[in-house]
Amino acid sequence: MSRLIKNYYTFNRSINFNFIPELLMNFNLESAYKGNSKNEKILNSVFQLRKIQDHPLFEEFNKKIIKDFKITSSWDLDMFLSFAPGASGNVHSDEYEVLILNVLGIQCYKHGNENYILKPGDLISFKRGEPHQAIGIDPRISLSFGYGF
Repeated sequence: MSRLIKNYYTFNRSINFNFIPELLMNFNLESAYKGNSKNEKILNSVFQLRKIQDHPLFEEFNKKIIKDFKITSSWDLDMFLSFAPGASGNVHSDEYEVLILNVLGIQCYKHGNENYILKPGDLISFKRGEPHQAIGIDPRISLSFGYGF
């Protein structure tokens, strides 16, 4: 399967910044402040909501990923969001496989010398140990499906 799959998945319900309070109020989620903040302005950073896979909205998406990628190992689903264009995470590699669905906005993923532009519905994959970095072209929301722990 290709690293980048265009138009992989679209949710029936709009996932936007107004959806975030619903997640935070109705689920006991862990959250983290990540990325390269600019001039220590928090809204230029990336935020992570951990283990959102139990929200009913994500059930169909989870099933599709598991079926399409033949996942038999442990997995979880996190959400990343940033409010400002140019907000980015650090270059990093994960100790597990990662599938990232862009949900809102446009973002660029850097992997080595390659840049991948993701629009809403696009999915990109990274193997365990592959360095990558997300850069929001717009304010953005993405889902990170990690597996193979």
